Amino acid sequence: MDAPAPALVVSATRATWLATHGNHPNLVRVLGVHHVATGPRLMLEQVPGRDLAALIDAAFPERLDLAIVLAIARDCARGLHYLHELRDQRGTAVRLVHAGLAPALITVGFDGTARVAGLELLCATRGRPPPDPRYAAPEQGIAGEAVDRRADVFALAAVILRAACGLALRDGAMPVPTSQAVPYVPQSVEDVLRRALAREPARRPGSAEELRAALEGCVVREGLGATPDQVALAVSRLLPDLPPPAAPLPPRPDQSLWAGGRPAGAPAWMPVESVVETREPTSASGFDVISVVVPRRTLPPTGAPAVPTAAPAAPTLAVAPLDEATAIAPVPVAPRSSPPPEPIAPMPIAPMPPELAFAYPPVPPAPPEPAFAYPPVAGLLPVALPPPPPPRRLFTDPLFLVGGGLVLFFAALVIAYLATG
Repeated sequence: MDAPAPALVVSATRATWLATHGNHPNLVRVLGVHHVATGPRLMLEQVPGRDLAALIDAAFPERLDLAIVLAIARDCARGLHYLHELRDQRGTAVRLVHAGLAPALITVGFDGTARVAGLELLCATRGRPPPDPRYAAPEQGIAGEAVDRRADVFALAAVILRAACGLALRDGAMPVPTSQAVPYVPQSVEDVLRRALAREPARRPGSAEELRAALEGCVVREGLGATPDQVALAVSRLLPDLPPPAAPLPPRPDQSLWAGGRPAGAPAWMPVESVVETREPTSASGFDVISVVVPRRTLPPTGAPAVPTAAPAAPTLAVAPLDEATAIAPVPVAPRSSPPPEPIAPMPIAPMPPELAFAYPPVPPAPPEPAFAYPPVAGLLPVALPPPPPPRRLFTDPLFLVGGGLVLFFAALVIAYLATG
């Protein structure tokens, strides 16, 4: 019979510090410690979704789609990189390491976003379980060996190997070539996994962000992109959403981030060594864990930008996003400025020489014709009518001249006929 696991005793100071600083879309947040009559309770964020271990079991004997696994891995890499880069108030790196990543500690939400769970283990002063040896880096089993962020890189690569290929590590190394065991795994993905699963930490990627960039290159090169909607659809098909059990809420929410009845002071840095709380939990199970639903700020859409309600002052140019987490930013574009048209100078008119002035006498302007008006008719409203056409001059009408010429021509013929007859 296995010995019961020791009770998890956490530091309220650490929990408060993580509740203040550990806010990232790819992390399941620790909200703090709440003290009630039965003892302290550790408050965690409740994320609607399923853990990766349950998804792997639900897909058995098939494997999860490689595109879905890589999308989950990239989200986890973002969360781990944020955790590794946390700094205190003075700007000093805290050097936090998860050191226990496993499929059961990766929550895939029904919104299609993967989040790294298990941050409450970083708050533990006693009772922290050992990491799963199937996903632990080799240096974690050596006493006195320094463990840094590259251990989380190793664990994330081992999780990808398990989820996408169904393979487990043997003595901390890949058992067989992945592309031969699983034909649909490209060679580029296998190369990235082999580098991240190196036994020597110096041969692995230096950070989770570097691993994410390498996986992103494989996604672009092999065409393995998956959107959050596709991830959410895969989760809903494997494990449909069920109403979660009602969790008991704390009776005094205003004391959620308080320790021992007083506000827990924000430390200048989060200590890595063990810190023993002055107030021990009164319950036999140590710290109870409750889940609290916290509204998250939605990420900006990755598609086309929303239409603005008002016209912008200057024209904008939409910049294509680098990945699905990058928002489209409007970049102001300078309006085109065309040079004003040059004014056309009037052409000078030379005066007429005096010897030609007699040949072209000045013509007086014609007087304006008076406007024609119809006489008023009794009983009718005045209506504006168009003026009548100008009268035709008889001797200048072309029809009259042609007709008169023909008459004279035939008259001449008749007179000549009579004279000769």
